[in-house]
This record gives sequence, structure tokens and C-alpha cells, in this order.
Amino acid sequence: MGTQKTILLVEEETLVAATEAKDLEDEGYEILVAKSGREAVETFRASAEEIDLVLMDVNLGPGQDGVEAAREILAIREIPVLFLSSHAEPEIVKKAEAISSYGYVVKDAGPAVLSASIKMAFRLHEAQEEFRARAREVEVVNRKLRESEDRYRQLFEAESDALFLVDNESGWILEANTAASALYGYSRDEFLAKKNTDLSSEPEQTQRITTTTPPDPGLVVFVPLRYHRKKDGTVFPVEITGRFFIWRGRSVHIVAIRDISERRRAEEALKRSEEKFFKAFQASPDAMLISRVSDGRLVDVNEGFVRIAGYSREEALASSTIMLKLWADPQDWDRTLAALLESKRVRGLEFRFRTKSGARIDGLFSAEIIMLGEEPHVLSVVHDITERKKAADALARSLADKELLMKELQHRVKNSLSVVAGLLALEGETIGDERTRRVFADLRARINSMGGVYEQLYKGGSLDRIDFQAYVRKLAASLTASYAPEGGRIRITTRLAEMELDLKRAVPLGLILNELITNALKHAYPSERSGEIRIELERTAGGAILSVSDDGVGLEEGSRIAGEPGTGLKLIDMLIDQIDGQFQLKNQAGTAAIVSFRIGP
Repeated sequence: MGTQKTILLVEEETLVAATEAKDLEDEGYEILVAKSGREAVETFRASAEEIDLVLMDVNLGPGQDGVEAAREILAIREIPVLFLSSHAEPEIVKKAEAISSYGYVVKDAGPAVLSASIKMAFRLHEAQEEFRARAREVEVVNRKLRESEDRYRQLFEAESDALFLVDNESGWILEANTAASALYGYSRDEFLAKKNTDLSSEPEQTQRITTTTPPDPGLVVFVPLRYHRKKDGTVFPVEITGRFFIWRGRSVHIVAIRDISERRRAEEALKRSEEKFFKAFQASPDAMLISRVSDGRLVDVNEGFVRIAGYSREEALASSTIMLKLWADPQDWDRTLAALLESKRVRGLEFRFRTKSGARIDGLFSAEIIMLGEEPHVLSVVHDITERKKAADALARSLADKELLMKELQHRVKNSLSVVAGLLALEGETIGDERTRRVFADLRARINSMGGVYEQLYKGGSLDRIDFQAYVRKLAASLTASYAPEGGRIRITTRLAEMELDLKRAVPLGLILNELITNALKHAYPSERSGEIRIELERTAGGAILSVSDDGVGLEEGSRIAGEPGTGLKLIDMLIDQIDGQFQLKNQAGTAAIVSFRIGP
């Protein structure tokens, strides 16, 4: 179709429509004809993109008039609408003007007027389209400008440093962010009534920097230290970063101000710490040295190093730990360096070192990786323990001698007790009186119970504590062999907690246990009765309970313990007092003797 324009002619009268269509086709237009408003809307809906202008009769007879039809068409697409009518009454014209139209032409005005009106409508439409396009462009620019200003404001407000926009020539503050108010204590309105020099406790320097710095766009100025003043008069250190540029035709700069009070305090604390470290480094009696990780080069040594190693400070700093051959075994350093690089520190490792004279010393070595600049170094400390090692070796030898002597003494005590028990056994065999022989046998059992304690000490690793569990089992077996040899008629069972006891408790408890087991073996099972004796040892809170129970005949009414009165019972009472314990005797389905005692000191 090329550049030929299409007009939708809406005319109720067929002849009028044909005439108008013929005139417009002669003008070079392509014509679509609709006879009613509804047909016009449907035709436009079907061919909206092909129609360039609607020539609409206002009065279309019954049904939808031209104005209503034009309103529906314009709702589909913006298009020039030119009204035609044989009436020029004001109310009709006003009704047509109620919608976006491009003119009103009286039908009998002639083809020339109609053609001119159509061309004018096209020009008006093109002008409006161009205006709308420019309006859209302006709106896009304005939207981008608003978005840019919003982003600037958001960034300006989000910055944690105090931000100011300052006029270069006058120094007036043009803008300030919330962080500035929080830092200085002024409101935004108060800032806008001040100059940048009003915030400085050094106004002359501030004014000089502001006025003498050339306003080159993009120029950034950094001031590492200045002092400013808050609203309450507090003076505090700041660092300043400023960027100069042209804004709305004027020379300005945006300045970021950071409070560096904490940093300055940290720097001062670090300086004091370094001074303390240097003093401690030099004053330490231990050998201290700092060396590079890469090659072992010494960068500092203290007086302790000079005294212990024998090298002067100048000799050390002109060399390295490897060149000085400080390690008696160089592989020790290789292994230590590997551990240092992995864990960053080592503590209290014992090595041998070589001094300048070639002497060997023993030292406790501690080290840590530290950074000097950007290079890793090793801070090493060597505590000379040569004399301490000699003293420790001498003490160890002395203790070994004493331990050997004590072991020998315990062995001799045990042997002496064995000799006494043997003498009693020999003497008992010569005695004809049965009662006396039993007394001798009981004495021998008591002596053997004490000897068993010293035997456990001799066999064990301790000089003053025994494995009481093992002792009880051995004592029970020995007494069973002595008093109940009839092939298992009386069984002894044990349930014993693991426990170590000192001699102060072990000997009395051994004697008590000897009396209780002997009494059960001798008296609980008369007339060849069989049964079981149970020995139990259990821990309690802060102490222990030792019990000996049997399923024998039990005690006679009113009796505390079976057998002949006298030595056994008195001995148990004395030994219970000696260990500050308690003793109970129960007579239920046999006899149960219970000893409670403390384990602590």
C-alpha cells in the first residue's frame, strides 16, 4: 500500500457516502465505508493498524451516534477523528468537542474544504505524536534524574562517614548527611547555616586547603590528620577525603570526614605496647632472638642471648641461626620450623644448643610466628635449664637410691614377719594343748596378714600405697588354705571395687579382715557344714565399705561375735578406732560384719 493513507468513512446515507468516497479516492486516499456506529467500531477493531483517520458523521440515525462510536474507537487506538455533519448547531458541535477530535466539517462545505481539513487533521496528529514522543523523552530524562538523585541521596545517607557538600569559594555547607549530625551533634538545618571552617578547631588550615586547591573535576585530596570540634565543644581527631567537581555551574567539593579517635588511641596503645615489649625483650634473663623465616637471618637479639650464647650483638646481627650453628642437632630446628609454620607457635620444647665456645647447654625453647612489615619472622625464647637439669638428675638419682632403700626395707620387714610367723608355726607344733596351738595359729595368721601388706608394697610400683583389691583376694585364699582345707566345703567369693590404700589404713584393715574371715571359717560352719563366705568392697561418697558375710549358723543370742571372747573382738574394736571407722554386726540368715571407713586424708 506504500504511503497511501486509509480513511474509515462513517456515513449513514449511501449516496452521500459514495460521493464522499469518490472525492477522497480522487485525492489519493483508500476508503473503508461503515454505515453505522457499531459497524464502524467493528471495522476499526478488525483493521485498526491499517486505518490512518476516521471521518465520522455525528448523526447516524437510531442506535449509536458518531460521538459514542468515536469514543470506542479512540479507546482501541489513538487516531485522528474528523467529524462530518449537515448540522452546525452549538449543542452538536459541543458534543463533538467532548472527545479528542481533530475538527468539525459541515458536509456542504465542498471537497476542497474537506480535503484541507483532512490534511490539517493529519498534520495535527503528527504534531501531537511528536509532542507526545518528546514528552515521553522528557519524562524518561526526568525519571532518570529523579532516580539518580534518589540513589545519590540514598548513598549519601547510607555512608557511615560524615559527608558534606561544600562550596569552594565561600566554604558554605550545602548539604550534610545523617552521619554528620550523629558525629557533630548539629541538625541538617544548623549545618546549612555554617561554613566548613566552623567545624574545624584549625580554621586557618581548613580555609587554606579549601581556597588554594584547584577545582579540577575528579581531583581527590586526602588529609590524614586534622582536629575538629563538636557542637558540645569536644575536640577530636579526623581524617578527611575530599573530591572537587563542578555542580550546577559552581565549584564544589564533597568531603568525607572520619572520626579516628579510636584508631589514635589504638596507635598510642600499640606504641606503648611496643615500648614495653622492647624493654621486656632487652631485660629478659632468657635468650631472646628474632629471625627471618625465609633464611634464619637474625634481626635482633637481647642481652640474655649475648650472655648465654656468648656472641656479641654485632656478631649475631651479621649472621643467622644456621650460620652460628646454635642448634646442637640441626634437624631439631627443621622439625620445629615445620611445626611453627603449621601451628604458628610452640611452647616449652626441650633441646640442646651450642654456644660460641662449643659448650652444650640444655634449654626450654618457645617460639611464635610474628609479622614484621609483610614478612614472617620467628620470635624465639630459650630458657637455660642446664643447671636445673643437673640438679634434677642428681635428685632423680637420690630418689632412686631412696626408693631402692625403701623397697629393701619393706622386703626385710616382710621377711622378718615371715620369720616370726615361721617361728610361731614351729613352736605351735611342740605344744600339746589344743587351745594354745589355736592361739599360736591365730597369731601367725595376723602376722601373715601384715606381711601380705608389705609384700604388695614390694611388688607394686608405689612405696606407700597398695592394690587393696589384690591384697584381699590373696589374704582370703591364704586363710581358706589354713582353716578350711577340706576340699572346697567352704567357698569364699568376692565382689571388690578397684581401690588403692595407704599403709595407715591398709594394715589395720588387713588385720580386721583377717579376724572376720578367720571367725567365719572357724565358727560359721560346725559339724562339717558347707557354705559360702562373701567378701565385698565398694566405694561410697568419700569413703568405702568392707563387709564379710556368711550363710552359716549365725550368732548366739546376745553375742557380738562367735568364738571365744577376748583378743579378736578387742583387736577389732581398737583397729576400728585407729582408722576412725564404724563397725556393724548383723545376725540374719548367717552373720554379716560391716566396716565403714574414710579414704581421704
